[in-house]
Amino acid sequence: MAVSDKHPILAGIVSVLKQAAGPARRDLLIVLFTIMFVATFFAPRAVVTVATGDAGVLWYRFGGGVAPQPLNDGLHIIFPWNRIYSYYMRERNDTHSYKAITKDGITVDCQITLLYHLVRENLPLLHQQIGLDYVEVQLLPAIGAEVRRAIANYSVDSLYGAERHQIEEEILSDIVGAPDNGIAGKGNVQPTDLLFADEIHIRAVQLPEELSQAILEKARQQQLALGYTYRLDRERLEAQRKEVEAGGIAKFQQMVQQGISPTYLQWRGIEATLQLATSPNAKVVVIGGKDGLPLILNQAGAAARTSEQQNGATAGPGGSTGTTGRAPTSPSPRR
Repeated sequence: MAVSDKHPILAGIVSVLKQAAGPARRDLLIVLFTIMFVATFFAPRAVVTVATGDAGVLWYRFGGGVAPQPLNDGLHIIFPWNRIYSYYMRERNDTHSYKAITKDGITVDCQITLLYHLVRENLPLLHQQIGLDYVEVQLLPAIGAEVRRAIANYSVDSLYGAERHQIEEEILSDIVGAPDNGIAGKGNVQPTDLLFADEIHIRAVQLPEELSQAILEKARQQQLALGYTYRLDRERLEAQRKEVEAGGIAKFQQMVQQGISPTYLQWRGIEATLQLATSPNAKVVVIGGKDGLPLILNQAGAAARTSEQQNGATAGPGGSTGTTGRAPTSPSPRR
């Protein structure tokens, strides 16, 4: 079965192409290739995408210049001879080092960081007056001038102390308050302002090497002095503590001497003797102790001493001594 029988429409197209062979077919191919080439060349220029977080500025090549309104993010189709310039609209920071002279005549290298973002409604004006290199042209010179002016009013010690935050606030206030620099502050955006300054920070201060060593040595000596002061205070407090303790001990001894009499001690001895006498333990009571109080001994200890005396010496008749030459020991009366 032939092709014309299955697909009559396809057969008709093939027949037309065979009849169009020759110069007409060659001209058609040239036109098609020309259109494809032009489309491929101009497509990147005609279809432009503005990234998220950016804003675009449209520039007309033939009349009009910069469009008065910025473009939102997304896809935009323009004529190939026009252009769209993208600007980053989110908050960003720029860190740069500036040399300045302090109040005491010392040259320092300050590393300053500024947090800022662009003013959206004035973006076409920014593109007209400065362009994409606005950081180098507008921002850095404005910051440098105010940093040098502010640091000239403070000493080196202020850059490391509590006044550092005050210096930052002063620099930021001077930047946003300077006329015709195109930098706005919080809640104070003018029609000609191009940038909005949020915060400024002094990240680091680089001093000359000799001065840095001198400051470190000074700080070290101050810490040593504080350490010695602490030690002296501690020893002084310890001396006071000992003095108070000695006074308390002396007062206690005085009170004890005044409050304890021989009669009181004798009474306490009688109480102790009665308690020992009523205890169930075996004991020896010797009459005729000091102050008339009985002396109570342990029974087991007394028996051991009696056995030792019997083994060591023997008493003779008429009060004569034994071989040891010791005097006879009279037995202790028992109760």
